[in-house]
Amino acid sequence: MKSAVGGIAFGEFLILVILIGLSIAIMVLERHDPDHSPLVYIATPLRPLKNLAGAITRVRYLESENSILRGRLTELRYENAMLRERLQRSGQAEKLFEFAQDYPETLVFARVMTYLERRDGGGIIIDKGTGEGITTNMVVITSQGLVGIVTRVGYRASQVKLIDEPGYRVSAMVRRSRSTGIMSATADGRILMEWVAPDAPVSDGDTIVTSGMGLVAPYGIPIGVVAGIELEPQKFSQILEIRPCQDPRHLEQVAVILRSPPDFTRMLGKDKQ
Repeated sequence: MKSAVGGIAFGEFLILVILIGLSIAIMVLERHDPDHSPLVYIATPLRPLKNLAGAITRVRYLESENSILRGRLTELRYENAMLRERLQRSGQAEKLFEFAQDYPETLVFARVMTYLERRDGGGIIIDKGTGEGITTNMVVITSQGLVGIVTRVGYRASQVKLIDEPGYRVSAMVRRSRSTGIMSATADGRILMEWVAPDAPVSDGDTIVTSGMGLVAPYGIPIGVVAGIELEPQKFSQILEIRPCQDPRHLEQVAVILRSPPDFTRMLGKDKQ
């Protein structure tokens, strides 16, 4: 049978007595000789573990701070990119506005919303429509030159056929020599000016503008420059390849000329009367 003291097993009582005795002994030794305290000998082997724990804590703190700083840096980069985008757009809008001050026609500024695939009719969609007075066959430009013509109109949006798309045609002219012809686009996106007189003085680099004939596009809108010349004997004309003055597929803002082409049938009918 195990003996007990005050309801506590003798073994447990013995351990308790030993621990109390050690505690008293440590307290006495610390008071008389702190430099040789038993706690010093106990704590010394544990000091590397304490240093390691402190280092781990600092590393975790630095990782947390680094994560916060990386997040803030990402936010600043995004804000910087958005600011640059706004500055670029405002610069384009300012150029269009300055161009409009000297342009003799009334212009409506519009933003390019999307570019359409050929199977969807091609061209671009702009964010202005009949609500701003836009109708079909109105000419679309930028401060750099000709963009295209309005083909479909809604109240708040319009579709524009671009100058490098098949089916677009406009009367054009070599600015230097005043030689005229018809500008059109091929299926592969090349822009050509046909029916130019075979003896017309034309050189690479000559500027091509709208001639105003047909009254669809006003006179003098830049189209591009001559990038190649070919003689077409069967048509008794020169064919000029034109490099457009701007890429119509990388535009963000355009202007629509608020002038519809005249109705020649109605005009001729009035003359007969």
